[in-house]
Amino acid sequence: MRDVLHDIAKWLDHNRYVTVFIVIAVAVLFAVSCQPQAVSPFSAKEVTMGELNAEVTLAEATLTAKAEALEAEYGLIAVKAEPAYAEIEREQAMIAALINQGTQAAAQYGGTAWGPLLGGLGALGAVFFGLDNRRKDKQLNGK
Repeated sequence: MRDVLHDIAKWLDHNRYVTVFIVIAVAVLFAVSCQPQAVSPFSAKEVTMGELNAEVTLAEATLTAKAEALEAEYGLIAVKAEPAYAEIEREQAMIAALINQGTQAAAQYGGTAWGPLLGGLGALGAVFFGLDNRRKDKQLNGK
């Protein structure tokens, strides 16, 4: 088992810039492909916009059934949900801006909206592969 871990650590050290590129590429693709979520003030779970709408609707229906005694609390639902809506809208705006930049670049140079993003990741990968090769060449040449 020690030899396997040693081999993995040796490979990671030998290919450190490639490893950094892989981590950055996975993080970028994960950030772009995930649905925005926020903590629900009702269930305290991470929810999407649709789930938050369903929870707000359920909370409104529950409070409406309780009649006038709960009428003051009824007005607080929108106030409770507002920070979560704002967070989801902010995350959607960030994703839309990223995709919009890709779309603008695609319109300018021709292609799809994902092309510039994947091309940028490819260029970043090439830079890290180049850095890795330069470091390896220095070690091989004894510099």
